[in-house]
This record gives sequence, structure tokens and C-alpha cells, in this order.
Amino acid sequence: MTACLCSLFIMHCWDETKLIQEIVTDIQKKLNRELSSSFDSKRLVGMKSRVEDIESLLSFGSTGVLIVGIWGMGGIGKSTTVETVYRRNCSKFEGHCCFQDVREESRKHGVDHVRQEILGMVLEKNDLKIHGKVLPSAIKRMLQRKKVLIVLDDVNDPQHLKYLVGEDGLFGQGSRIIVTSRDRRVLENACAEDKIYEVKILDEDDALRLFSFHAFKQDRPIEGYTGLSKTVVSCVKGIPLVLEVLGGNLYNKRSVEYWESKVAQLRTNGGEDIKKHLEMCYHELDQTEKKIFLDIACFFGRCKKDFLQQTLDLEERSGIDRLADMCLIKIVQDKIKMHDVLLKLGKKIVLQENVDPRERSRLWEADDIYRVLTTQGTGSKVESISLILDATKELTLNPTAFEGMYNLRLLKIFYPPFLKDPSKEQIMNRKRVGIHLPRGLHFLSSELRFLYWYNYPLKSFPSIFFPEKLVQLEMPCSQLEQLWNEGQPLEQLKCLAKLDLSGCSRLTSLPNNIYTLKSLKSLNLSGCSRLASLSNNIGVLKSLDQLDLSGCSRLANLPDSIGALKSLKSLNLNGFSRLEVYQIALAC
Repeated sequence: MTACLCSLFIMHCWDETKLIQEIVTDIQKKLNRELSSSFDSKRLVGMKSRVEDIESLLSFGSTGVLIVGIWGMGGIGKSTTVETVYRRNCSKFEGHCCFQDVREESRKHGVDHVRQEILGMVLEKNDLKIHGKVLPSAIKRMLQRKKVLIVLDDVNDPQHLKYLVGEDGLFGQGSRIIVTSRDRRVLENACAEDKIYEVKILDEDDALRLFSFHAFKQDRPIEGYTGLSKTVVSCVKGIPLVLEVLGGNLYNKRSVEYWESKVAQLRTNGGEDIKKHLEMCYHELDQTEKKIFLDIACFFGRCKKDFLQQTLDLEERSGIDRLADMCLIKIVQDKIKMHDVLLKLGKKIVLQENVDPRERSRLWEADDIYRVLTTQGTGSKVESISLILDATKELTLNPTAFEGMYNLRLLKIFYPPFLKDPSKEQIMNRKRVGIHLPRGLHFLSSELRFLYWYNYPLKSFPSIFFPEKLVQLEMPCSQLEQLWNEGQPLEQLKCLAKLDLSGCSRLTSLPNNIYTLKSLKSLNLSGCSRLASLSNNIGVLKSLDQLDLSGCSRLANLPDSIGALKSLKSLNLNGFSRLEVYQIALAC
């Protein structure tokens, strides 16, 4: 539960929670109505007519359920267009959802997970549970009574679309579903022929305006650059993503000779090769900017800006804003997003580093990672590893698996998330398979900034593992019994902001010197069922604002020092079986 008062009471306040949710929903609807009245002239150049055409196809005044398909090449502006349609109209519906990157999310987490997320948002039920492929009758009835607006962005499989949309009559009268795809055949199976809209390239005038907004921060070229600007626009054939990135790349470059060299490169690349145009802009970045670009493309994907900043040195952080200025990423409400065309470009650049994965800087394909981890003394160039575990495959590693990876900064070993409320059999299966280290682990890089390892199989970390730059340490459902031996200097972990030990059922205690983690903001101990006590020193963690003790069934009491946590905003005691009501006087 959360509190921002000087006294925190752990009790049920369902009526207040419901009231707050209703107020937030009402405010959101009013904001959406305000957004619907105007277009962002910079962001939506050339899109007003697209939006109006699509809204016409949606026939909002008619009854029945309509599916409208949006078709076009990557980078042409499909996502931006449908997102605008959604924002302008979602307040007219009783339930709504705009789900982006269906293709990628289905690949990572499974189409069942995607469906559950979509229906949970439409029904405004964060705890929605769907077991199996068939929707329960109760959920069907709720959906049939709701007039909904659903956007499914970037669908590439007709079977996925059929599964996500459901059978006829699933949604209430007046519902509208918008689907975007690069493959017209995906849409033809679900949409009437006259309900498929092709997003075309921008005409010359709109293309020049969009390019000018990014190259000159105004809607037309500055004096002396009109001819060159028109040549650039002509070379890239009115593709919005390329116009934005090239414009950002040329911003503040006030040398005619430089522009002429760029035009020559564009002509060499050929007008239709989007990736070559974008790769040209990548090579204009400095080393820090390239590093951040590849980290996002090959490891983080979407992430929060403040978190990404924490994984970088102070002098590197300005590189994030530089990437945004060049339109290689977008930052909206502190969240970083990279277009999937650019994500693929980043991975292509890394694959081109070397045919041998042991000589590449970033790894994300399971077979490549297995090869590197099972070949002793390799991986000196590896900076990031993102390994999605296979629930049917086991991997036994030697203690020296990570030796030689002195430059490893980012490590994530994980399963795709379960559907909500997984069975005990599913949980136990994941604990049986995965990575095994029967002879222990000798080494992990001290350069690590981010470490996430689901079901880490050992009782503790390597004794010489002290990553001074580590920002996030997440070890859910691991076999850890202790983090480090008592007496080891935790104060070396001066950057650690998040510590997640959720589901570590063998963990019996935390180090007494945990108070030395001065930067710690979030501590998750949920499901640590053998944790019997917390050190009274925990009250010294002045930066701690989130503490999760849910499911810590052996905890008999809380240390009085919790009241000294000046920054504490969230304290979760769900399942705290020995404590029904607890009052804590918080420092103000």
C-alpha cells in the first residue's frame, strides 16, 4: 500500500481506492477530449488527411463492429497515424486499448500474454486472469456489453489477428478495431476490401516541411539551403522516419560543403534503401552515442530515461538527448522508444562486427550465447547479454563460463513472463530447467551496471564479485541464501538503486551492513518466506522509497527504524500473516 502522510496505516481502503481511480479516469477523458481538438504541427506533418480518411472509414456513427486495416511499409508513419486517431477518439468509448508492437510482444511473451494484456486494459482489470485459449463466459459477457476501441499495431500473423480479435459478437455494438500491418494479406483475412487503408509516402511539400522541422526547427529551409533540402527530400522519397532522422542529423550543420557531401552519399545509397540512409546517420554519431544506440537496440528496447541514465557515466548521459534530437529515439513522459526499423538496424550493425559471436559486442540470440558461455576464455568484447531461457532446455555451465568477459556491463537471463496466476507445475518446471552451475561460479564482471538473473542456481555470489557501478540487481526466484558473506564491504555498491530478491524462498537474512547502500531506492523481498527478521539498521536507508515485504510469512514484526525512512512512499505488507494492523510513525 502507498502513503504520503506522516502516519502510515496498513489497512483495507477499497472505497478510497475506487474513488481515486474514478477521478483519474475522469481527468484522462477530459484530457483526451482536449487533445482531440488539435494536431501537433511538428509531429503530424502531412498526417491530417490520413487521420481524417481513417476516421471516415471507421464510421463512428454507425452500429455494428468494424475492423479497419492500415497497411504500409516500415517507417511510413502507420503507428503515429493510428495513435493519433486513438487519442482523438478513445474518450467516446466505454473501453479502449492501444497495443503497440504486437509482433514483437508476441514473439517475446506469447500471443496469450498479449491477448490477456489487451482485454485487461479494455475491461480496466489489472488482475484479469485467463486460463487457456477459451475465454470464460463471464469475460465474454463483459466484453459484449462494452463499446470498445482497440488498436493492434504491427501485426504480422493472420492467426494472431484472428485470435486477438476473437469471434464475431465478442465486442459490443459500435466497437471499432484498428489493425496495422506491413503485410496486406494479414489484413485481408479480417477486413473488408474497402476497409483497408494504404498509408502512402508524403507528397513533396509535406516531406519538405517535415524535414525542415527537424533540420531547421521551422517549417521551411533557411536561406541558402532550399535547393539542398529539396534534393535530400527527393532522394529519400517522402518516407517520414528517414526524413526525421536525416533532418536531425543535419540540424546545426551549417556548412554547404557538408550538406553537399551528404547529398552525394544519399544518391549513392539509392532512393529506396531506407536502412542505408539510416545507417549513414548512425555512422555520424560519436562513440558514446553509438554505444547508447546499440544498448537500446540490442538490450533495453523500451526503457525509462532516468534508468538508462543511471547505467551510464555522468559525462555520457547527454548522449541520450542527442539521439532524441536526431530522431533515432523518441522520449515521451520519460519513456524511451526506438522504431523497430532502427532496432533492426542496430542488431544488423552488431551482427556485422564479426561472423563469430564470440567477437561481437552484444548478444541476444540463444544459440550464440550458449556458444560463447560454453567456450572457455572467450567473450572479451562482449558488453551485453540478453538471454531468454527456454522452459524445455537445460544448460550446464563450467565455473569459468563468464571468465574473460571483463567488459560485460549488462546481463539479463530471464523467462518470458507468465500469464497471470501460473500453475504450480509451470513454476516448478522453470525451477528444474534453465542454467545449472554444479561446480559454482568463479567470476562475474565488475563492470556490470545491470544484472537480472531469474532462478540463479547458487546460494551466493562469487566471493570476488563487487560491481561498484551496479545500478539494478534483480534475482527473482533464485536459490540465494545470502548475498555476500558477512563483513564484505557493501559500501562499494555505491550506485545500487534497486534490489529485487522476490521469490527467493531460501533467503533467511539480509547482510547487517545493508545500511551502507546509500543509493538504494527500491527493495523487493516479496515471497521471501524464510526471511525471519530485518536489521534495525534498515532505517538508515534515507533514499529508500519502495519496500515490498508481501508474502514474508515468517516476519513477526518490523523494526522500529522503518519509521525513520524519510523517503518511503510505498510499503507492501500483503500476506503478512502475523500482522493485521500496523502503525508506523514516519519521519516528515
